[in-house]
Amino acid sequence: MRSSYICSNPGCRYLTLAPSTSDPENIIFLGVGAHITAASPGGPRYDPTLTAAQRSSIENGIFLCQACAAMIDKNGGRDFPVEILWKWKSKHENWVRGNLNKSVHSLVKSRLPVLEICFDDGSTRLEVLKVKSTRKKGDKKAGLGDRIVRLDLQVANRGDGLASDVHIFMELAGPYRVYTPAELRRYWEIYPHNFFDNPGTFIERITRMQTMTALQRLAGAVADGFGFAGFELSIAPSRKKPMNVTFF
Repeated sequence: MRSSYICSNPGCRYLTLAPSTSDPENIIFLGVGAHITAASPGGPRYDPTLTAAQRSSIENGIFLCQACAAMIDKNGGRDFPVEILWKWKSKHENWVRGNLNKSVHSLVKSRLPVLEICFDDGSTRLEVLKVKSTRKKGDKKAGLGDRIVRLDLQVANRGDGLASDVHIFMELAGPYRVYTPAELRRYWEIYPHNFFDNPGTFIERITRMQTMTALQRLAGAVADGFGFAGFELSIAPSRKKPMNVTFF
């Protein structure tokens, strides 16, 4: 057999032959010699220009497992045209020929994940610099966006095995603090007030919030929501020119 009893589908390559467990004189055979173009009119991929001899020749056959043989003929064979099956057959026979007299261990491809991690622009290293804000002095949140940078990581699996329980470790140099989304929102809400720097102003703000009516709190929450959304946009990596970030 030109296929070595291995399914010719490059995405399958199942073994189709094994010794019988009940009869030492017998085998278990799951292979199918399928037609590339149908043997009779109305069949999958039927080609009326071929002669009867051409339809029954080995050139018009492809060896597959039972599952793949049934698959290629579904929907009248429209999902698997002749060109694809010829490519499968040629590629498989070359693969079998190229691995002649090799250990079966060398044919088994290790299915391992190969992870590539980079920042949103494809780089693997960056430098973050602090720059004094040029925003209006009346903006109480001015400068906060210049002190915080949002970094997005992309993880791509270039291997052929599944990746699960992925842990990412980053090496950060210099003074820094990592915020969760919830921590960042709380920080934004109290900025620029800080209990340790200005306890009087901080306590006054907290007290004022407690005396607000429900409608005032709702209006304040809506305003804060829009304000925080704008802040997130200012530090997002999708902006045209990332502020305070140099990529390498």
